[in-house]
Amino acid sequence: MPKNNTTIVKCKSCGQKYEIETPQKEKRYRCKKCNEIILVKPYIIELTEDDQVKTMKILPKVLRLISVILLFWALARHPYVYYQILRFVICGTALYTAFIAMHLKKQFWIWLFCVIAGGWPVYVTKLIKYRVARVFRPCR
Repeated sequence: MPKNNTTIVKCKSCGQKYEIETPQKEKRYRCKKCNEIILVKPYIIELTEDDQVKTMKILPKVLRLISVILLFWALARHPYVYYQILRFVICGTALYTAFIAMHLKKQFWIWLFCVIAGGWPVYVTKLIKYRVARVFRPCR
């Protein structure tokens, strides 16, 4: 059984097995028995295209769900900082979702989420300023 940072390789010609340190980049070793060259590639886990597409579709849904929950929670009274954080969460979610839509070649969604990301801070800022101005009136 190989140790944590080692790999077992087998010579294709004679079948001799060697336990070597896992290389960071492609490396060549020479078999001691038959003098044949053994090419060892680093062990890298790569996602298949289907796995990448599934990840690209699931993560934005989770982020949008979190954003919707935070938006509904914003209907209650919270400190001003909550609304500032909410603005950044919504913008970040919209930009990330637009990025994913770009990779999936969904033009309508790209434009929609870019408009949300660009317009959301302006609308929230105006809404919050109106609400703050209405709640905190100067004393006369």
